[in-house]
Amino acid sequence: RGVERVSFEMETDAEGRFERLDTPALFGYMLSVRHAPLPEKLVRGVSVLRDRLTDVGTILLGVPTALRGLVRTAEGGPLRGAVVKVFRDTSRPDSFDLRRAIAELQSTADHLASVEVDGSGAFEVEGLPPGRYLLRASAPGYASSFRRGVIVTISDNSTEPRITLDRGSGFEGRVLDASGTGLPGAQLLAVAIPGERARHVDREDARANGAGEYRMDSLTPGVRYFIQAFAEGFAPVGHMVMVGPEVTTRDFTLTASGRIEGRITDAENGEGIAGAEISVILGNPLRPSPLSTVADRTGYYAFEHAAVGPMIMLSATAPGYQAADKLELAGIEGLRVEAGRTLVIDRALVAGGSLRGAVRDAEGSPVSAATVAVV
Repeated sequence: RGVERVSFEMETDAEGRFERLDTPALFGYMLSVRHAPLPEKLVRGVSVLRDRLTDVGTILLGVPTALRGLVRTAEGGPLRGAVVKVFRDTSRPDSFDLRRAIAELQSTADHLASVEVDGSGAFEVEGLPPGRYLLRASAPGYASSFRRGVIVTISDNSTEPRITLDRGSGFEGRVLDASGTGLPGAQLLAVAIPGERARHVDREDARANGAGEYRMDSLTPGVRYFIQAFAEGFAPVGHMVMVGPEVTTRDFTLTASGRIEGRITDAENGEGIAGAEISVILGNPLRPSPLSTVADRTGYYAFEHAAVGPMIMLSATAPGYQAADKLELAGIEGLRVEAGRTLVIDRALVAGGSLRGAVRDAEGSPVSAATVAVV
């Protein structure tokens, strides 16, 4: 997203705890824990989300931990070349945040570890902190499979999951410019929309060859995907599609892009708001083009390759401020992106207040894990 490299150090207290309240909201942090003479411990894939506390759990130094398992085909045979990625199990399968999903389309996958299975289909991931994890297994030609609630402990009682992969489906075709010429190196992204057959916001990536040809055959049949093609200098094109039982042909034609830029400022003093998140949807409801970025330290942001067409959704958010959200399928305020031109959109955010309270039962005892909804 063009965000600067962020680094800082902390020291643990007498109880071994650490905390930083003003951590920038970004994907893909790596923690490096050092305390001589113990070996350094690296914890990858830590994402800090806006207005949410990220708890990385307990990090153990000098204690070996491992996660072992098997990947099999539906016929029961080993699947050579399959890759298993390990994520923190923080998913909430019963909820779907559109704005967060749009932001994650362009984020780096924040997995903790990635390992390829051996000839027998077995895999082993070492050095994971004890905790609960989500595994994603994938292989060319097979639909990705997830396993939630995988437990890693410091003993030999860790979960040893067996993951089965079914044959995948998807699309193949070409990515073209307006003249019908293939675009070498064009990229494609497919994001699964959660539903009855997909409980996770999963993504698959592909790249076109020198003739603009691509193949994406690791999607799950019967699942609805948002699939998008993009290339340098062109506006991205996306479609909502249902994947069938076979690989079908789907071409993408990209056109010259426009540009969007602006500043997100404090409505009271006019100062730029660093780290504000801006999300937009352009085009039309049947072929939307979502984009997301983060403002720099002056509040400035830019989308260098924006799809031509009306602005359907515009969202600007920042910690401590009221969100500026607008959604209008017919277009917002006449805002429209035109090829080769820059559309300037500034937004001033109003600072929000704080809300605090307590929930107790009839006897006056605290009630933990209660849900408080503010409407």
